[in-house]
Amino acid sequence: MSEMPQIIAMSETRRLCTKVIGLTVAAKPPGCVRGSASPSPLFLKWGFARGPSPNRGRSPNFVVGADGEAEPRLTSGRRSRRERVFVQRNMRNIFGAVLVLLMACGVAASQASRASQASRASQEKTAATPTVEVEIGGVGKVKIPDIEVRDQHGRKIRFYSDLIKDKVVVLSFFYTSCSNSCTLQGQTFSKLQSLLGDRLGKSVFMISVTTDPARDDSEKLKSWGKRYDVQDGWTLVTGKEAEMDKLLLPFTGMRAGAGMHLPATFVGNQKTGVWTSASGVFDPQTLLDAVDFVTRESTASRP
Repeated sequence: MSEMPQIIAMSETRRLCTKVIGLTVAAKPPGCVRGSASPSPLFLKWGFARGPSPNRGRSPNFVVGADGEAEPRLTSGRRSRRERVFVQRNMRNIFGAVLVLLMACGVAASQASRASQASRASQEKTAATPTVEVEIGGVGKVKIPDIEVRDQHGRKIRFYSDLIKDKVVVLSFFYTSCSNSCTLQGQTFSKLQSLLGDRLGKSVFMISVTTDPARDDSEKLKSWGKRYDVQDGWTLVTGKEAEMDKLLLPFTGMRAGAGMHLPATFVGNQKTGVWTSASGVFDPQTLLDAVDFVTRESTASRP
């Protein structure tokens, strides 16, 4: 169908500045400038003749260009079928990507949870210290922990496995800065090792455990030992505070730390399970009698 140009009068042009056959015009066409004496003609396509517009009330699909021609433009109104299909496909792709991401996050979280549980179980297993229960006369049942400790030479040893198991022992507790009962106890033990003679370090072993491991390292123990002429067979013990608590609490009822404490001595024969104890400071001969008692029990128990 051929186009029919039509020249519109000035009044008609003004009317078209605001409305063109039911379509809102975005920009004024030439000739719509107020005060213009000779307006330029406005050319419309034949299809824009009078009549009800299917686009009434919607955003226009065409605007009048600078040359007076109606030109198509993108609108923000209803999308075309192609646009709707495109958007739907994109939404499906986005939804699929989000779903895959959520599944990946779920798998990662599950693996992290399993790893955390395994690590916690491993820590608990490591933290569980083996103990050996003994019956001590005057005290009752005591669990001796097999914790890792250090002696006055800085060597790592196990408290039960290396110092107690299958041995006759004389066990006491002290700390190097103590100037009262610990000094008397140090003097008593020094004399006891002389009374034991060749038995010391062979059939009888002496053990002194610090109650202040935070300050009493191996060097301090060694220095303290020189004051009392500590010989082989008399072991001075320190360690990490948290580990030492596992040893101090069952025997003394107190956690690690310097301060007033009741001196106590434990004499035991772990081969036979015979143990005795007493609180206070004793003379060396009394301790030797206790050693002989648990040793005789060992001999009497043999067939």
